[in-house]
Amino acid sequence: MFGRGRGHFLFALILIAVLAPISEEMFFRGFIYTAFRERYGVLYGVLISSGIFAFFHILPLLMVPIFIIGVALSWLYEYRKSLVAPIMLHALNNLLALLYLYYR
Repeated sequence: MFGRGRGHFLFALILIAVLAPISEEMFFRGFIYTAFRERYGVLYGVLISSGIFAFFHILPLLMVPIFIIGVALSWLYEYRKSLVAPIMLHALNNLLALLYLYYR
């Protein structure tokens, strides 16, 4: 996807396992989920924001698992009242996926 070699892997690592989780969690949990939670309550906020999160990733075969991950990240954000935990879980998920793609 990004090419082979350490430099390409490092670039992918920074982009996919660091920057994407931070920016996506700020947007999907910090902004989208919060807006829907305030308007419709926690349950609908979780479901709607997770649906938008899954749709945003544009991978039809992975929409259900990504939706489930979105639900877990939203509940984690609701429980911890902080973006730190969802960012860490999102980063771990992306790191594991990246390692699988590079080293399978």
